[in-house]
Amino acid sequence: MATACLATVVAALVEARRLRVARDTGLMDRPDVTVPMDVWWLVPQHVLVGVAEVLAVIELKEFFYD
Repeated sequence: MATACLATVVAALVEARRLRVARDTGLMDRPDVTVPMDVWWLVPQHVLVGVAEVLAVIELKEFFYD
């Protein structure tokens, strides 16, 4: 659960960065234009979600086997 919460915090920080980049480039009200931000900003949150998912599945299997 802590890893999932950390992933949510990281996702919120990345979204704040995306909004700041969109505001700085004047793209806030243009949904048809891509924000000039590198895709690698998404990697940490997806890695944390993957780790949280693996840990949850392991615990779930232990619960069902017992």
